[in-house]
Parts: sequence; structure tokens; C-alpha cells
Amino acid sequence: VQEFVLGVYDEKATAAFNQNLSDISTLKDPRSKDASQRYHAHQYTNGTACDLTNHPRETEVRFVCSEPRAMISSITELSTCKYALTIQCPMLCKH
Repeated sequence: VQEFVLGVYDEKATAAFNQNLSDISTLKDPRSKDASQRYHAHQYTNGTACDLTNHPRETEVRFVCSEPRAMISSITELSTCKYALTIQCPMLCKH
């Protein structure tokens, strides 16, 4: 069985990503039908080495408000071995 790790949670990269934004609430999910859909992002780094780039795989996990249950709504490869995973999360709708 071959296994690929898309990254592990990176607290420092997540903090740096969020610090570089002028307003974290303006993050938008580009696949959302509602253009104003906001999301909260976490960065995952140091995944399995990519055969094409020789760099570790990376993933941005995007949490969006969505009812009625939590689920993974999409996994997209933004560029070679760099991914975006969107998780629908009803707990965010209160915030």
C-alpha cells in the first residue's frame, strides 16, 4: 500500500498566513455559490515529497459555515502537490 501525507498542521505557518492578511474575515471560498462565504484557514506543511517538484506536499484546510452536518466538501490541487481542502462545519455558523 502506498501512502501520501498531504501535510501536518503547522502552527507557525498558520499564524504567519493569518497575520499577513489585513482582515481575516475577508477570506472567501472560491467554489462557494455565495461569493460572500467566509472561511477560516489552517496550513499543513511537510507532507510526503512530491515526485514532480521534489518539495514536500502542502495543504490549506478551509473551514466554512454550512448546515446541517460537518463534512469534506472538496479537495482541489491548486498547483502541483499543493492542495486546498474545504470542510463544511456547522459550529462556525455561530461566529
